[in-house]
Amino acid sequence: MLRFYRKQAGLRQVDVARRLGFTSTDRISHWEKGQALPSLPNLLRLASLYKAPVERLYEEFYQMVTKDINQMTS
Repeated sequence: MLRFYRKQAGLRQVDVARRLGFTSTDRISHWEKGQALPSLPNLLRLASLYKAPVERLYEEFYQMVTKDINQMTS
């Protein structure tokens, strides 16, 4: 969903990288391809930049974690 929200915000990977203080787009590319996850501070920055709730950026992962927690508390 990262790519979707980046495009919705009208940003290129290079724009996101610059705004997050990176010198290259490697991290942004890896995050979008699912090869790596952003740190919590970077995830919050992305959510702010894209004006999207954090749980929407990694919706499948969020649903999986929520399901696991619900099963543990049942």
